[in-house]
Order: sequence, then C-alpha cells, then structure tokens
Amino acid sequence: MSNLVRFEKVDNELNILRIGGKSFLPPDVEWPTNPNGEKMVFIFNIPTNFLNSTLQFCIEYPQFWLLSLYALFRIYEIAQQTIHR
Repeated sequence: MSNLVRFEKVDNELNILRIGGKSFLPPDVEWPTNPNGEKMVFIFNIPTNFLNSTLQFCIEYPQFWLLSLYALFRIYEIAQQTIHR
C-alpha cells in the first residue's frame, strides 16, 4: 500500500514535516551537541499528528508533539569523503 504525501504552504508551521533548516527547539533548550561539544546537524522534524494520520502506525503517538532527528556528522564531511573516493 502506498500513501500520497503532498507538500503545501501551511499556516501552522508546527504541524508540518520539516527537512533541514530551523528546528523547533524550545527557547530554553540548547542545541544538541556531539561528544566533542560540536553542534549536531539537524535532519528533520516529524509532527506526531503527521505520523498518526498519514502513516497510520500501530502506535498512537501523543498529539501535537514533534520527533526530531539530529546527526553526529557534518554534511561537508560526507561530501569530502565522497569526492576523495
């Protein structure tokens, strides 16, 4: 089974899937860092409402929360590794 995901302009940015760019960390939460103290790379935010309605997992996530993914690497490090192969 396939699901259609449509990208549209919305009024409430907190209820959209966000890939890259700005994270929705609360003002009192510091940006995540790696073990060396360097800021991690923000990959995406997924609203739990999106997961519940679009993907229909067996798990029901709490309403109006965001799942965020941060990575321990930097994009330019991946590009350098790819170029030097």
